[in-house]
Amino acid sequence: MSHIPEISASLDAGTQVLYNRTLVQLGLCAFSLGLIQETVHALSDIISSTKIRELLGQGLSRYGDEKEERRRMLPNHMHINIELVESVYLIAAVLIEMPALVFDPVEAAKKQRFLAFKKIHDLYKVIFIKRFFLKFYKEFLWTS
Repeated sequence: MSHIPEISASLDAGTQVLYNRTLVQLGLCAFSLGLIQETVHALSDIISSTKIRELLGQGLSRYGDEKEERRRMLPNHMHINIELVESVYLIAAVLIEMPALVFDPVEAAKKQRFLAFKKIHDLYKVIFIKRFFLKFYKEFLWTS
């Protein structure tokens, strides 16, 4: 196993951006080859961050020298579609988590491994339950 992730934190910003972009490209390639575990492994660090655009050199951070940030930013034609990266990660997470959720939903909900998937899954459950009870309540009122 390589020690590049530990070393990349001490490198200059341009090299960190290059490393992060390479990880994202590896994740997308792994997904296109059907290597779901590798996809999640490659994309999890990037997706878990709240500054995806800055990590990929596609946006300015709020803190720091704006002139230096603009110099480091990549041109638009070299941008990686953030929505595509998030979608690929979530699809891969669903493919990994779904067998456990189907087999034993209570136990699987306690041990969900992917934070981004867990947040969206919990949000979906809340919205679904709200809609279900609203529909049930309206039908109950109309029949009473």
